[in-house]
Order: sequence, then C-alpha cells, then structure tokens
Amino acid sequence: MDHPYSTPPRASWLLASGLAALSLVAACASPPSAPAALPSVDTQALPASAASTVPSPSGASSAQPPLPRVFSALGGPCRAESPHEELCGKDGVVAGVIVPVDHALDTPPPVAEVLLDERGGSGPRGTHTTVGAVGERLWVRAITCGGCRRIMGWAFVGDLPRLDDAQLLSLQRRLHLPAELGPLRDVAAWRMQLRSSR
Repeated sequence: MDHPYSTPPRASWLLASGLAALSLVAACASPPSAPAALPSVDTQALPASAASTVPSPSGASSAQPPLPRVFSALGGPCRAESPHEELCGKDGVVAGVIVPVDHALDTPPPVAEVLLDERGGSGPRGTHTTVGAVGERLWVRAITCGGCRRIMGWAFVGDLPRLDDAQLLSLQRRLHLPAELGPLRDVAAWRMQLRSSR
C-alpha cells in the first residue's frame, strides 16, 4: 500500500525531467564567463631543443613538422638492430629511415614543398611517387602497387647534409634517376634534377 504523502512514480519522473530542463535553460541563459588569460611565453628564451619536436641538422630548417612514429629514429644514435632500414650518417646519427609505404602513407607532410608528384602504370597496379622537402629534409613516398591487397612500395625521410654519397646514390637509384648522375647533396640539386628530368 502506498504512503498517503508519496508521489506516484510517473509524477516523480515528470517532476525530475522538468527540473533538469529548467536547470539547462538557466545554464544557457547565464552570460559566458571570460576565458582565463594564457601566460605569455618568450619563444626567444626557449632552448633550441624546445623549438622543434625532432632534431635538425646544421643547415636545415628548424621549423620541421613532427616526425611520424615510424620515422622516430631519425636524428637519434645509430643502432645495430632496427625494425626498419636506418641509414647511419657520417656523424654516428641516423640520417635516413626507409619503411614499407603502407606504414607511412601520409608522407610527405602537408607543409612540404612538392618536388615531384608522378603517377604511372595502368589498372590496379598503378604507381605513384611523391618527393617533398622541408628545409634540407627530404621525404619520399613511392607506391609500386596501389591496387594490391597490401599497398606495396617504400617511404623515406632523411636529412640530406647527414647522408654520405653512397647513401644518396642508392636513394637516387631507387627513384630511377640517371645512373651517371652524381650525388644530389641538397634540396636545390634535387629540385633542379626532378623538375628538369620529368
């Protein structure tokens, strides 16, 4: 038996719904509070390591985009074993990293200057090669089978000043650049070669 002063269940539910609606209206009607002021930061006083999320070689732009995790070894110490192909630079630092292309489909980053964007092949096995640069850092995405069940090809990021001549020539061969061409040691040389040969 219900208590004489108890509210029927349906009435309780209606009362609770009405109170919730009123509190929402009251919250929306109140004027917004001013946002808290952010502390100012003197970027000139920051150490060089705080200005970029990745190490930059001397002569390269300090405004490099963050490295995707698969390329995180770039700029670190050379290692004897690695899950991907790492090119050890002249100074004992990883100068370049090569990975399967399906691990780095967003290479080059959107901020890169596009030096080459070339499609080839017909049908599902179409190829697509993109070469980009940010400062003296070179980015490559070379898709050799875009329609395969697993996208095939390779991706590369590397700091040109740290790569030796043999590493540069190997990279150029991968991109099917002329065999007689000498090593392209900076982005200006890559830009000139890619734009003149295509």
